[in-house]
Amino acid sequence: SQAGGLRSIHRSGAASGDVLALVERASADEEVNGTPPLRVLMIEDSEDDATLLLHELRRGGYDPVSQRVETAEAMRAALAGQSWDVILVDYALPQLSFEDVIAIYKEWGVDVPFIIVSGRIGEEMAVAAMKAGTHDYVMKDKLQRLAPAVERELREAETRRRIRAIQDELERSERKFHALFEAAADAIVLVNCNGKIVDVNPAGQILAGRERAELLGMDMTDFLRPDDLPLVRGYIKDLLEGRPTPETLEIDVRLADGRLRSLQIRSRVVDGGALEPSIEAIARDVTEQKEMHRRLLEVERFAAVGEMAAFVAHEINTPLANVALLTASALRLEKDSAVREKIEKIDVQRHRAANIITQLLSFSRRPEVLPTDMD
Repeated sequence: SQAGGLRSIHRSGAASGDVLALVERASADEEVNGTPPLRVLMIEDSEDDATLLLHELRRGGYDPVSQRVETAEAMRAALAGQSWDVILVDYALPQLSFEDVIAIYKEWGVDVPFIIVSGRIGEEMAVAAMKAGTHDYVMKDKLQRLAPAVERELREAETRRRIRAIQDELERSERKFHALFEAAADAIVLVNCNGKIVDVNPAGQILAGRERAELLGMDMTDFLRPDDLPLVRGYIKDLLEGRPTPETLEIDVRLADGRLRSLQIRSRVVDGGALEPSIEAIARDVTEQKEMHRRLLEVERFAAVGEMAAFVAHEINTPLANVALLTASALRLEKDSAVREKIEKIDVQRHRAANIITQLLSFSRRPEVLPTDMD
């Protein structure tokens, strides 16, 4: 048994102690040949089956560097010992249940394609495995699907990594945004019941790009777009009359330099005593936050639609291939011209369906939206 051994395209096997040397050699090969190795962890008890999997990956254009394990201890050691590009799992192992395998994979906590390659798994078990966290499954009698499945799952894993990168960037931006506002006060504007500015703090002056003397006496509506005037006037009226208002109000304002900025405003009525009451508005500039959020939603939408399109195309391609084989066989055997004409019409419709699938796959590969510096 070679359980725990490592394989590369150039060698049939090696002791586990040679893992590091082989990985370093693979990295050197990449520098020379320009082809990165595919690091494959196989949870598999059959060395012969593992050899077949590597063969299929090579046929698919990959240069696999692999390690085969079949116990929980060996799997944990392999996951801790180095990084992996894909994990191939036999559903039925004598020394390790699938539930244990998926639990160890989740403990590892790294988003790497996890694909079942098994000869004994029913549809219900396959569905349950997918719900448990498996990314795909390939039957051992249909290993020609292995390389395409790996390619697809690697691509989808990269999409998920890009989404996480944008999420991380968004979180970093939000922390920076919060720190900046903690270091400097928010813009605070005092407005009378007629909407005239009666006072403004230094942060408000900086935001507006105007000096305090210039701002005092200006009408708040001078900063608003015409479409927002009814909303803001109604909001001020409700505040002054004590009616319920939104906790925050988001509006766009036009600054002295002509830029439009999105502000998130919290307001309260200030009792003026013998004088008329006024409104204290605390404003934060959320333009960058909204843009980052919009871009994140766009990436997530494209990723979800692309994954669904790829899945639908993949599921329909198999029956279409069977139809192609059946029509071709029928045409070879059938002599009756009327029957042949009907078979040919079936094949024409199959071609139309295949073209639709091609378009779906093309859509699923749309370029990802990449994060850019918003500063």
